[in-house]
Amino acid sequence: MRKTILCVDDELYWIKTLRAWLGDLYEVVGMEDARVALLRIEQTEIALVITDLEMGGMNGAEFSGRIKERWPRLPVILWTGHPDPPFSRADLTLDKSATLNAGPERLRGIVAQLLMSS
Repeated sequence: MRKTILCVDDELYWIKTLRAWLGDLYEVVGMEDARVALLRIEQTEIALVITDLEMGGMNGAEFSGRIKERWPRLPVILWTGHPDPPFSRADLTLDKSATLNAGPERLRGIVAQLLMSS
């Protein structure tokens, strides 16, 4: 059975992009709303979360913090297309998390590494 990755981004284009990059290896579930995604985590076995940093409503850092409060062992990747993210690594005191601006090969490697260590 393939592991499930939850991708959360308020832009459907990026959810589709992540599904194209990772869908051959993992079950990729996309959601456009972080609050609804929290409910999905409660109901579904999720192996890893990839979330955009900048989203309307709850941003990626807040979403990741809520995940870590309830599911501390669930790995989270804070993903951004910006070369200089609006949050510093010091702001992200999250265990088993990564912040990155990455293309498909780098992202696949980080996903595999986090899933092996979780």
